[in-house]
Amino acid sequence: LAIAKMRFFSFGAVFDIYDSYDTILGSVEEKIFTFFPTFEMFSPAKHKLAKAKLNFWGTRYTITDSMDNHIIASLYRPFFALKNNWTVMIEDHNAIIDNKIHPSMFLVVMAFQVDREHWAALRRKQEKDFHYIQSSHRSCNSAKSNYNLKKYAKSLSDIQPNEEDFLFIENL
Repeated sequence: LAIAKMRFFSFGAVFDIYDSYDTILGSVEEKIFTFFPTFEMFSPAKHKLAKAKLNFWGTRYTITDSMDNHIIASLYRPFFALKNNWTVMIEDHNAIIDNKIHPSMFLVVMAFQVDREHWAALRRKQEKDFHYIQSSHRSCNSAKSNYNLKKYAKSLSDIQPNEEDFLFIENL
């Protein structure tokens, strides 16, 4: 139904949303200097339509009208869940119709949140594995333990190394 294209070299994540005929439907921009993840939705003419703000628990985005800040929709999911099943609850149909807010904008907000959590979990796993390798290196004192370290490192082939990883490998 729609395609979201992320702009590069922008301050925060900015997604332009197009329909299947490559007509722009609007854009969603992440606000990076906020305590909770927040997005603003804009029309194709760059008029601010609405704001989406995540709650403390990371389970509900409240969509408010840009004019008077009343709630026009909620995007929510259960706190304990095995999957990312989101529900969209429209509170004010007229505000969505009057502001011409395309529902795909809501989908971009939900997808970005799921993606953000995925990358954060992957980053935590990489840090945990890196610290495990460091502690294994400190305790190793033989060729056999070096072999085990190399074997473990091969099992981490899906992890992308960063600058600290390269420095650690050089020191090793």
